[in-house]
Amino acid sequence: MSGGLAGRRVVVVGASAGIGRAFAVQAAASGADVVLAARRQDVLDTAVAEAGSGLGVALDVGDPAGRAAFVDLLAGGPPVDLVLVTVGVADLRPLTDVDEARWSAMLTTNLVGVARLLDELRAVLSPTGIFAATSSETGRAPRMGLVPYAATKAGLEAVLAGLRVEHPGLRVSCIVVGATFPTEFGSGFEAEHLTASMASWQAHGQLPQVFMTPEDVGAVLVDLYATALAHPGVGVEEITLRSPSPVLGLEPPS
Repeated sequence: MSGGLAGRRVVVVGASAGIGRAFAVQAAASGADVVLAARRQDVLDTAVAEAGSGLGVALDVGDPAGRAAFVDLLAGGPPVDLVLVTVGVADLRPLTDVDEARWSAMLTTNLVGVARLLDELRAVLSPTGIFAATSSETGRAPRMGLVPYAATKAGLEAVLAGLRVEHPGLRVSCIVVGATFPTEFGSGFEAEHLTASMASWQAHGQLPQVFMTPEDVGAVLVDLYATALAHPGVGVEEITLRSPSPVLGLEPPS
């Protein structure tokens, strides 16, 4: 693996599973000093062991006191070169079945908590550092069962764009991610809602035949941000990562 992140201080929030974990492990392997953050300390400890280095810190982005303690911890070390936030929770069900509590949980974690954390982390970011956060293709093309989740991701994209406007010179990167598996994203989805939603996704041409893997996405992001950090005069404002496979139910052109 390339040593492009060697010597860089990297913070990954949402590092316990999926793309965040894959990125953190590969960043550590490339020589980065990685801080892995997520809610579950035991899972973080396993990820750190897999990476062979790094520091795991329990963090709930929806907890203001926890965020403050996390920023204080980071302030005790060198400036951060890259912050990657991959936090995202969803409750798969039709829009009419999403009550206020479910709306609040998704908004707090996916939007408000992430927005507040990024603002607070400006104090520890290197002048040439990068904020990066994962959005979702659903934020621009909502699909059955994931409308509130899509709304939170659309809101996050507005926050990322707003950070650039309010803080000229700050490099802020939005990563729009397509279907990726295996992750824990859908681990709590109810079978009844999942079956109906997947049928709708297929009917609307929203389901690829082959999903990306977290490891492949993580590898692309390690290489991308290693290059971007080496060229501080260039901002990577938005990238889209999506499987190149045909859509399920549609034959590719012959």
